[in-house]
Amino acid sequence: MQTYPFLDGPDENLNRACLAAVRSNLQTRVYEISKEPVALKRFLPSEAVLARLDVLFQAAKIPPNEKSRLIDDYAWKIQFIPEATHKALAVGHHFGHELLFIRAAAPSAEIYAIDWHERTYLNIVDLVKAKVFHGNILYVLEKFDLDFDLVFSNHVLEHMYDPDRAVRILANRLATNGVFLCGLPLDGSINDAFESHWEHRTADTRRLRRVDMGYLDPGHPWKTSPSDVVATFEKAGLKAVEVYSRPNHLTRGNVEFSQKQLMQYRRRGIRLNRLIFGPLRILLHGVFGDSCPPILLKVLFALERRAWFGSNRFKNAQSYEVVAVAHKS
Repeated sequence: MQTYPFLDGPDENLNRACLAAVRSNLQTRVYEISKEPVALKRFLPSEAVLARLDVLFQAAKIPPNEKSRLIDDYAWKIQFIPEATHKALAVGHHFGHELLFIRAAAPSAEIYAIDWHERTYLNIVDLVKAKVFHGNILYVLEKFDLDFDLVFSNHVLEHMYDPDRAVRILANRLATNGVFLCGLPLDGSINDAFESHWEHRTADTRRLRRVDMGYLDPGHPWKTSPSDVVATFEKAGLKAVEVYSRPNHLTRGNVEFSQKQLMQYRRRGIRLNRLIFGPLRILLHGVFGDSCPPILLKVLFALERRAWFGSNRFKNAQSYEVVAVAHKS
């Protein structure tokens, strides 16, 4: 799983080795878009769940502006969590906010949580009575001898270097009739902002440049489509796979954008990206090749992450966000 994004870590030898590995091993998925997300009929969980969530937010001292952001991110996803869940696993829970949502949706569940780093707010861990683990997620999970009624993953799978393997491991941790629930950005969906650019760039991976790493984002590799999600989950032994989206909130980055408005916004961003970042990449690669000074790469990649039209921020914020729900038979 990525720790330092875009081959921009403190170990330059490792960065170069990773670039060589990307050039040698990167493969473009071939898929047919035969299944589009199903538009949700309900955007929030039940009133009972929202009431429990409000109590938890107050107890955790979540400020109002943060509460609004978290509800926008998580609330539409937890409506798929069965209230009778006995044992739940949160994968990549970050600071632990999603644990509040799981507790609100499954008030009697025994909650386990695993993340790469130890950064969870202790007051949240204590409040929801979670059992927290840290370390390489896949290695730790392979050692687990537990079956879960629910596995919840929100924007985690796309950070795995081998997401297919991650799905298989997580599916193996599910009990019979268990629910696999995950939020995902699908960068391979129809009309994605950079899909045609990636296809051109990865036609011959040996030509990938060091300066392309913020643009390609090799630590965010699952550029896929709804059809591909369904096929991958089914291959891992999961059944009844459904992919859902919000019709007027298509991405994490924009609220209440229609498809037409989103396309207009993307066109403006792509034009600005080509005008500003395109020449920067050409200049740096032309002068330094793969030996661009790390400080200049850090500046380039920092701009890519901060400018709203920078390749990294733009595509990650504007990717089609979906919730995938599957079951273990």
